[in-house]
Amino acid sequence: MEDTFVECLVKTRTSMLGNLARVGGILLILLSFGTVIFLAGYCLIVVFFAAYLEYLIWHWTSVEYEYAFISGELDVDRILGQRSRKRFFTVSFDTIEIAAYEEDERIRGYMNPDVTVMDFSSGTGERCMALCGTADGHRVRIMIEPDQEMAEAMAKYAPKKVFLS
Repeated sequence: MEDTFVECLVKTRTSMLGNLARVGGILLILLSFGTVIFLAGYCLIVVFFAAYLEYLIWHWTSVEYEYAFISGELDVDRILGQRSRKRFFTVSFDTIEIAAYEEDERIRGYMNPDVTVMDFSSGTGERCMALCGTADGHRVRIMIEPDQEMAEAMAKYAPKKVFLS
């Protein structure tokens, strides 16, 4: 069997809490500038601290997931602020029992509360694929948003486990 390599990048939607933190950081910077005008140079340190804090908030709330399907293994990397990448999760298709889109009837058995849900989707509610199986001895449902090329590559690798219709 030939090796398969397909990548897909998905940007997550910023949560309401993340947006509030961003706006709060901007307001803190503006308040710091106002303080510098009235209290002179000592508060300049506060402005730099507030600006750095805002940079960190934007870094932590800008999240992307990269999926890499490599010959039967799906690697999920989390990218923060378009800079720092960390391998977040790896699953082998040997442990996957079924992979189908969220609205498919075949995955209804994995919708119960004792199944651990790992959501690596964008959170926008677009077409999510659920990979259902076992990981570390627990029943899991892994939510991803693959593009058409990745979905077809997974179906080609495991045609009896992946359902695209």
